[in-house]
Amino acid sequence: MIQFGKTSSITELTVANRSFEWHDEEWWRAVEFSSLKEGAGFLFSADGHDIALFRVGEEVFAVDDYCPHMGDSLSAGQIYQGAVICPRHMWAFRLTDGQCLDVASLRARTYQVAIRDGWVFVKKPTDHNDKQSAAQQ
Repeated sequence: MIQFGKTSSITELTVANRSFEWHDEEWWRAVEFSSLKEGAGFLFSADGHDIALFRVGEEVFAVDDYCPHMGDSLSAGQIYQGAVICPRHMWAFRLTDGQCLDVASLRARTYQVAIRDGWVFVKKPTDHNDKQSAAQQ
């Protein structure tokens, strides 16, 4: 969970006991936190990236909407024990790191998420061309 300091365009954050600076241009503002339904997928699209957002309690997780197995929409999946279940073949992808729990060689790309001023923000990938390669790892 991200802890926020000052609310300016650059803010120092602490994630897992590591500090870094918040730069607005590095994040997409995705959706209001209060509009996300517990355990239900929400599809967010920006700059050619389709991202599935899932609210679990007071946390939000973000993974590529594209299932690396057969390409189905993970935002249409269900949450079960910390994983999203792909609606086509019922394969599970862990929300924290995208690891497929059924096939060790598959991983869905994950994105860093922050909740700030009631909004969910998704960190932009540093290389916009690595979407497919990350899904194939």
